[in-house]
Amino acid sequence: MLKSPFFILLLLLVLMSPLAHAATDCAAVTEIPSTECEALVALYNSTDGANWHNKTGWNVTNMPCSWYRVTCSGGHVSRLYLSNNSLTGSIPTELGNLSNLVDLRLSSNPLTGSIPTELGNLSNLEGLNLSLNKLTGTIPTELGNLSNLESLYLYFNELTGTIPSELGNLSNLTDLELYFNELTGSIPSELGNLSNLEYLSLSSNNLTGSIPIELGNLSNLTSLSLYSNNLTGTIPSELGNLSNLERLNLYSNELTGEIPIELGNLSNLEMLWLFSNKLTGSIPSELGNLSNLEYLSLDRNKLTGSIPSELDNLSNLTSLWLSKNKLTGSIPSELGNLSNLTSLSLSSNNLTGSIPIELGNLSNLTSLSLSSNNLTGSIPTELGNLSNLTDLWLHINKLTGSIPSELGNLINLKYLWLFSNKLTGSIPIELGNLSNLQSLYLYSNQLCGEIPLELKNLSNIPLPDQYGSKLRLDNNHLTASDSELIAWLDSHNPGWNTTQTSCPVVTTLQFSSATYSVTENGGQATITVTRAGANNGAISANYATTDGTATAGSDYTQTTGTLYWSYGDSADKTITIAITDDGDSEGNETFTITLTDPISGENLDNATVTISDDDTTLVTLNEFTAMALETGILLEWQTATELDNAGFHLWRATGEAWKYGDYSTVIRLTEQLIAAQGDFSVYSYIDADLETGATYYYGLEDIDLNGQSTYHWDLIDSATAR
Repeated sequence: MLKSPFFILLLLLVLMSPLAHAATDCAAVTEIPSTECEALVALYNSTDGANWHNKTGWNVTNMPCSWYRVTCSGGHVSRLYLSNNSLTGSIPTELGNLSNLVDLRLSSNPLTGSIPTELGNLSNLEGLNLSLNKLTGTIPTELGNLSNLESLYLYFNELTGTIPSELGNLSNLTDLELYFNELTGSIPSELGNLSNLEYLSLSSNNLTGSIPIELGNLSNLTSLSLYSNNLTGTIPSELGNLSNLERLNLYSNELTGEIPIELGNLSNLEMLWLFSNKLTGSIPSELGNLSNLEYLSLDRNKLTGSIPSELDNLSNLTSLWLSKNKLTGSIPSELGNLSNLTSLSLSSNNLTGSIPIELGNLSNLTSLSLSSNNLTGSIPTELGNLSNLTDLWLHINKLTGSIPSELGNLINLKYLWLFSNKLTGSIPIELGNLSNLQSLYLYSNQLCGEIPLELKNLSNIPLPDQYGSKLRLDNNHLTASDSELIAWLDSHNPGWNTTQTSCPVVTTLQFSSATYSVTENGGQATITVTRAGANNGAISANYATTDGTATAGSDYTQTTGTLYWSYGDSADKTITIAITDDGDSEGNETFTITLTDPISGENLDNATVTISDDDTTLVTLNEFTAMALETGILLEWQTATELDNAGFHLWRATGEAWKYGDYSTVIRLTEQLIAAQGDFSVYSYIDADLETGATYYYGLEDIDLNGQSTYHWDLIDSATAR
């Protein structure tokens, strides 16, 4: 029976369709060995090739070198690129038969199962990329056989077990990236053998143990990332040998000890992230040598001491994060020289003193966080120059004075948090210019007066949500009379008016002078305290003396007490302190007297009292110096007079607090008396028992012929051991 023309046409279309072709016959393939063809077919079948994103030619033709992302060279498969192609299932062991394979890329697929040990047979392999899959199991030790391998990417999988020490055999490796897996155990010290390595990332695993000092041998390394593990121990000083290093990321571990000063040798370093560890000690001033540094983050540690002023040498720095430590001292004004800085975070420390006006020079700054410290003084008007600022966090300090109207110039500001300070005065109407503001927290201060109508212009401040109000003015002394303003305040800060109290009586208590002087035979020192401002209320203050170089009991009488002013009383009050004339030649000595609030204990003011020695000074000095040598610290001093002098003793301390009466670290350096030589003599002594990098403070004691001591604490000098 004749077929219809339509039927014949349909039959021809079917015959011409790819579906009509038989599967690849590897026995008939001539381009590559049949074993290599079978390996490709095994990959296709094992990874659901029928549903690949692109499968052109695969398992259809007998010309595998033309299949999608297959490259052949010299009659063998040389490259196989199937990244991001929807491969599912597991990697077949047959891939180990592609003996001439140079590059294998199967990344960014949802592959599962383990890495076949047979891949260790690919002796010509230079690049292996299995990243961004869901591979499980361990890293095969056989990969250590791939002597030609230059890059190994296994990141973003679910690999477990330890890092094979055999990977240390891959002498040609330049890039080893195993991050974001579930690897355990320690970092093999054998990785320090990879002399050509440029990138090493083992981050975001569960690695334990210490950082091997052998990593300091990787002289070509430019990036070292070990963050988000459970590493312990100290940061090896040997890492300071990595002269080509540009990035060092060790954050989110359990590292302890001090930051090695040797890190200051990494002249090419651009990023140093050590945050979220348990590091102690001070911030090395040597970090100021890192002139190429752009990012420095040391926050969330246990660092102490002051912020080194040498950090102002980091002219390329854009981010400086030192928050959540135990840093003390004041904020160095030199930080205002970091003209490229965009983010500065010093919050949650024990910083004192005022906010440097020089921070107003940081024209590129977008975020400034100084919160949760003990900062005092007023908010610098210069901060109003920071036109790029979006976040200003100064809350939880002891700031006083009024809110500068200049803050109204910060038109890009989104967050202004000044709460929990002691700010006074009214809210500047200029804050109404901050049209981008999303959160304004001024609560728990001493702000007083009418709330400006202009706050209604802050249309980007949202209404309260599950996280609370974004406008907080409560716990001040504020009022409002405009009905529209009151309605706006009620909607944005419910209950704001229930916590307001009347404006307080403003009064100030302070010493009449910051310094007082009395001769040793003067009998007593008289200190005057004044009351300034309003006097329509009662007020009181506690006072107490504290030793400096003068000692209570032997040089003066320790004195404490309370001063009172009644309503309308603005008269000065006086404090008398008995001075002891001991007959010893001691030089001038000092002590401090402090005025504090009787309720809160807040320091209101302090003054220094100098007791001028009226006894004969038998030894006078022209100079006393300390200088670091290669083998120790050289101490030299020259006398002008040496009446009745038997000789000298040297004293040493490890803390600068010695100057202020803290003698807890002071030891006598000399066992035998250094014999006197007479007027205009020069003496020298080398202190060799030192710890490299430590700073030592030195002082001089002279002994007269009757055994009486005189301490020359006014000439203390220091040096840092090499």
